[in-house]
Parts: sequence; C-alpha cells; structure tokens
Amino acid sequence: MKTIHLEKERFHFSCAHFTIFSSTNRERLHGHTYRVAANFLVNEADFVDYNLLKDIITRECERLDERIILPSESPFIEYRKRENSLELRYDKDCFLFPEGDVELLPIENTTIECLSSYFAGMVAKRCGSMVKLRSLSLYSGPGQHCTVEF
Repeated sequence: MKTIHLEKERFHFSCAHFTIFSSTNRERLHGHTYRVAANFLVNEADFVDYNLLKDIITRECERLDERIILPSESPFIEYRKRENSLELRYDKDCFLFPEGDVELLPIENTTIECLSSYFAGMVAKRCGSMVKLRSLSLYSGPGQHCTVEF
C-alpha cells in the first residue's frame, strides 16, 4: 500500500460558528479559516488521478465557505424557519440568520472534533471505492488541528 498526501492552498473554507459548552454556556459567534489535509491509501499497482481527489476536497470546502455552520443535533438549540430566515434559540439568546447563509450540519456541536469527523465522512463517502481515506486533518488555526483516522 502507498499513501497519497494532499494539502493544497485551495483546501480551505471560512465560516462562522459558536461552540456550546452546556445548556447555558457558549462561545460568542466568531469565525475561522479552516484548512484541510488528507491522506489516501492506494494499492501498489493502482493509478489514481489526483485531480479527482483534489476536486472532492475542494467541493466540500466550497460548500461550507462563507457560511454560518450550525449543529442540527444539539439538544440545546431550537430552530424555527421563518420566511427566508432561520431563527435559532439558545438559552436566552435569539439569532435570526438569512437562510442562504446557513449550513445546518448533522452534528451535535460545531467543535473542531465534530466538524473534522463530519468533513472526513463526507470526503470518504464521495471517494466511494476509488481510494480509501486514511486520515483527514482539519486546521482551525496555525498549530491547532484535529485529525480523524480510519
């Protein structure tokens, strides 16, 4: 087996989020520019078109870029759809976001751990049987990342 490592300048996305610590404690809404690196396992004799793998990661980055990412599985958040908006209620706070700016993710929290697992799962799914995703690292800043290994 061989490992292909991909870490390109275009593998990034910027989004806003807040982490929930409890039913009454959360971070303020803020943003990060996340960067992605991935390792794929391939058989010795296989030929892999790197462009296909790069496109898979790039498409996932583009889908989350310039969005407000929110966890659809949090027990502490209530959502209500309004005309063209999404209302979020958390404890005593109420947010109203333009619906087109929001990406609801099927995760419990928007921590780097939950987000990296979600992102890695989406990349692995899109790869299908082409290659096996070995690991994916999501960087939320210099020297700070979470790696998901398969």
